[in-house]
Amino acid sequence: MKDFSATKIVVTVLETGSFTAAASRHDITVSAAAKLVTRVEQQLGVKLISRSTRRLKPTTEGEIYLSGMRKILTDIGQVEEEIALHRGVPRGPLRVSCPNFIFVYQVAPRLPSFLERFPQIQLEMNISDRRVDLISGSVDIGVRLGELEDSSLVVRKVCDIFRGLYASPRYLERCGVPRTPQDLLRHECLFSNQAAGLDRWLFRTETGTEHLKVSTRLSLDDSVAVLLSGLAGLGIIQISDIVSGGPVSRGELVPVLADYYAARPIALSLVMPPGKKRSARVSAFVDFFISEFGHAPWRSPATEGKVKGAARKSSGR
Repeated sequence: MKDFSATKIVVTVLETGSFTAAASRHDITVSAAAKLVTRVEQQLGVKLISRSTRRLKPTTEGEIYLSGMRKILTDIGQVEEEIALHRGVPRGPLRVSCPNFIFVYQVAPRLPSFLERFPQIQLEMNISDRRVDLISGSVDIGVRLGELEDSSLVVRKVCDIFRGLYASPRYLERCGVPRTPQDLLRHECLFSNQAAGLDRWLFRTETGTEHLKVSTRLSLDDSVAVLLSGLAGLGIIQISDIVSGGPVSRGELVPVLADYYAARPIALSLVMPPGKKRSARVSAFVDFFISEFGHAPWRSPATEGKVKGAARKSSGR
């Protein structure tokens, strides 16, 4: 092969286990992706993929090919990035993992300016509340909330966010306004089941803070679905100030148990795999993200004072 475009396609097929996914990513037909794999297999004299009706799975030789070619393609990308850096033009593919609600309500509206400024970056967004393994998932940057389990990751903190409890006026009219945290045991309390602990809400007590385990008949696996369900009057929701400002200002949601809820700061961070020289395109996205969100633009000065005051109360200061 005179260039590595075909190699990239074969690697994508091995990574995704799908000719369709590889064809979509590289803007070719499914049959063309399959023919490229067959051609490489014929050149090497081995089978790279075990084909089944459900999924393509790399053979042992395929795993060896994938591991070696990933390193070669990474090295080529770094050389291209160094050249691009000297030219001052970040270029190439950039894969970013981001929670659903952050992308929908904050990142997406601001992406046009990023893509316009860096027209040679091909941005691939993985939008999911499930945390992607940056090492094995071939992701360049992850947008993360809260504590980071993997201490080997390179971390850039962006800002703190604060959660609160909210409900629609329609729900409160139908089911009543909770006056104490214990009242929540008689209410529908909505939360995403994609992260542990989101069904344990923290409240201030006379002796400190205490978690209350809440429950619901409606199980949701998506943070945006939680917000939309709250807006629809299906229950009381725990959401962050990233998304609460608009609905509250429009009267679609009202705070619940604000005097009791312990609003602790939750770090919003960018994480990157260790051991790699940061490319120009990664640096461009990191700088863009921190510039846009480092000052928590979703909070008004009045709201900023309230959340900081609540955070001081919850920490006992």
